[in-house]
Amino acid sequence: KNYVLSTVAQNKLTELTATVAGNTKNLKTTDFTVKNTTSNVVYPVSKVSVDSKDATKVTLTTFANVTDGKTYEVTLDGTTQTVVATDGKIETVNVNKATIPYATETEIKLVSKDVNGVIIDEVAYGKQDSSKYDFSLSTSNGYVNGSKLYLNKIGDTATAEVTYKTGKYDANGKPEGNITSGKLTITAVDQASVNSYDVKIAKAGKKFDK
Repeated sequence: KNYVLSTVAQNKLTELTATVAGNTKNLKTTDFTVKNTTSNVVYPVSKVSVDSKDATKVTLTTFANVTDGKTYEVTLDGTTQTVVATDGKIETVNVNKATIPYATETEIKLVSKDVNGVIIDEVAYGKQDSSKYDFSLSTSNGYVNGSKLYLNKIGDTATAEVTYKTGKYDANGKPEGNITSGKLTITAVDQASVNSYDVKIAKAGKKFDK
């Protein structure tokens, strides 16, 4: 065999993460088969991505969402692994960042997941479906520009809150079963702690550590 497929897990509605031994940089979309074991329908793979730091970590992107809760067989070079797809039911909501670099506009997104941590929705602030989500974002230490948050200095904070609305109501018309993140704090930190900088530049004579 040129490849050995050892694990498969679902990450997003259209993404599967696989562990593959072999020369993964040569993998093609047609090398993989993703089949629903109930209907025998094969889901074509639109993209194969290999992690830049770990060549055994391979991400498969399918053309269609996989949200039926059924078992799927993923086959590569004669090796098959199974994965149970998400049922699409949201269990938790959050934001994509708890810290952002100070003095830098940074996009903030809501992230909803199922019970197993599969990402159901990932939507930028202001672009959410208001019939499905309430999403608030505010700060007195900077500003919000579209979907991006800016905080002035290290230690400054913003407050975000995400609520998933089930669309169900009790006999009195009050919402039932809504899922909320509660109030979340987003904190500004040193840029070097959240960005992969290799070099810092300063004025002549100014000292800084590596």
